[in-house]
Amino acid sequence: MKQKVILIFLFLLASLAAVIYDHTDPPKTLTLPPTAKPVTLTNMPLSGDIQLTDFSGKSFPLSDLYGRIIIVNFWASWCLPCATELPALLEIAAKQQDSLTLLAVSVDDKQENAEKLLKLIKTRKPDLVFPKNALFAWDPQKKIAQDVFQTTRYPESYILGTDGHIKVKIVGDDLEKLRAALDAINDDQRNSNKPAAPR
Repeated sequence: MKQKVILIFLFLLASLAAVIYDHTDPPKTLTLPPTAKPVTLTNMPLSGDIQLTDFSGKSFPLSDLYGRIIIVNFWASWCLPCATELPALLEIAAKQQDSLTLLAVSVDDKQENAEKLLKLIKTRKPDLVFPKNALFAWDPQKKIAQDVFQTTRYPESYILGTDGHIKVKIVGDDLEKLRAALDAINDDQRNSNKPAAPR
């Protein structure tokens, strides 16, 4: 009998402790701001001189853009993440007009669909600047996107260094990784331009 009373008492005590614990404030946790993951740079050259066609039908070689950092972004009007990412890429290009070129390559079957999306972006974001260092090209056969860059899904971006070599590939609309990659490339280029330390 005593054992039953003790067990009931312990059960009630445990229940009371659980209720009290449940109503106390949870321990405060320190939330640290997110930090960009480190980006590993590659140095992959592109084979041959790649010819692109802009929206006016004019053909130009990719090598004309070498000497600056180039974001080659493959997108389509039917791709919702592309439509979300494109204005952010234009803002990045506008802030780095002296050192960067944005090459936004549409893979739409019809150029008019790509142009409609750009007009819609301008309408919805009237303050958005389309800077001179943002170029638009059209690749309806996906010869550049798939045959040259091996693009697997959209949006997909490749950041080329001033030498025209691929430094980073970004699958999807990962702006945090893109910004971190640009910082890493800029740091890498600043370090490579420093004179060698005396021996």
